[in-house]
Amino acid sequence: GFVADQKAGVPLLNIKKILLPLDLQETALPVAVIRQAAALAHHFHSEILMLHVVKPLTYMASSDIARQLIEQAIASEQEKLKECLGPELDGSTVRRMVLKGDPAREILRTAHDEKIDLIVMPTHGYGAFERFLLGSVTAKVLHNSECPVWTDAHVEDVPGQQFAIRNILCAVDFSSHSPKTIRWAQDVATEFDAQLTLAHVTPGVEIYGPGGYHVLSEMKQELVSSATKQMAKIQQELGTKAKVFIGSGDVPKIMSQTAKETKADLLVVGCRSHAGRLGTTAYGIIRESHVPVLSV
Repeated sequence: GFVADQKAGVPLLNIKKILLPLDLQETALPVAVIRQAAALAHHFHSEILMLHVVKPLTYMASSDIARQLIEQAIASEQEKLKECLGPELDGSTVRRMVLKGDPAREILRTAHDEKIDLIVMPTHGYGAFERFLLGSVTAKVLHNSECPVWTDAHVEDVPGQQFAIRNILCAVDFSSHSPKTIRWAQDVATEFDAQLTLAHVTPGVEIYGPGGYHVLSEMKQELVSSATKQMAKIQQELGTKAKVFIGSGDVPKIMSQTAKETKADLLVVGCRSHAGRLGTTAYGIIRESHVPVLSV
């Protein structure tokens, strides 16, 4: 889904197909997420593939009853969609697909078979306790997806608010995957004419002693200075000129705070840092974020 046109020196984001998995069992539609998928599809002239995965109902004797229930659920969801998102989905090509099986597995298989460029999905369900949990389906998709995944935790949708990308924050961990993450962030920034900030958070350097916590200021200075040098080197190699933020402490919390301070509309993270799996830090960042996250 990513085409870099090196000759002209203009990297292009080529997002032709967006996969939008929706859960028919949810009572509320993830309106904000659907709205973001619609805005992206509109911008890139992409097709949206809405995927419903139905867990096999083993106790249902008649498959006819099951089929009727699924059809009813889809019909009622289509009504809900028309009510709250009718105009936004207008002009977009939307296809629907209903599959039976394990949701995460079917989402990943469909993404692979359909050559999907971007998966857009909510981070979790809508229960009171699920606000800070990454849904297990989303976690599995983030772990194993071959293409970037756009997630958002926004349950509260602000009606009439246009989704726009003006400021982007990119989390940089200096892993071998970092250049790819930064390139993606840079290309999204170029595409939407947005301001890009690269952020790295060094470990917290406090020790607990008499009178409470003490920051080891020399050590902190050293870490920050080394990170600043690394960031300059990586920017030089990639030919980027983004703003830079270096912080120290709890990575997810500092990233979330920095996203607020830089008025970020989107946070880009590299989630293939640890042996090709979603690292715990990326997991934490996604879970804490109050803005959409693009995991590359």
